[in-house]
Amino acid sequence: MLIALVSCQQTSEKTVDEEQLLQEELSKINWKEVDEFPTVLTCETKGTKEEKKDCFFDYLTTALSVQINSDSIQNLYPELDSLRIKITVFPNSKVAFKTQNTNIPELNIGKLDSILTVKSENLEKIEPAIKRGIKVKTQFEIPIYFNAD
Repeated sequence: MLIALVSCQQTSEKTVDEEQLLQEELSKINWKEVDEFPTVLTCETKGTKEEKKDCFFDYLTTALSVQINSDSIQNLYPELDSLRIKITVFPNSKVAFKTQNTNIPELNIGKLDSILTVKSENLEKIEPAIKRGIKVKTQFEIPIYFNAD
């Protein structure tokens, strides 16, 4: 009789609700930040997370500025002194560029985006951001300033 009573108590214990555990774990995750920012090989040797982040953004801004300033964008759009570019880095290391300037007609934005895509082929391979050990998609904007001649 004692054995039956003990075994009945063990089976009647509350089972853990998997959905509740999942929701609790998801609520603990900060979805606005990544564990590791996107990076390029030249930034891998930096020490802290912030140093790697700064190195990556400095590299990207400088590399795109050099590419754009050496191209015909200034000739095509002499009224532009800067661009804001939204950059999307996908988990498979592909990169997409989208011009964010609102004072440029939509047709011209398409041309600028095409030029940026072609110019970006000369950039180092960009490794995606990492969140909890998984490569994730990230988006950010950077300003590019044109050299004044």
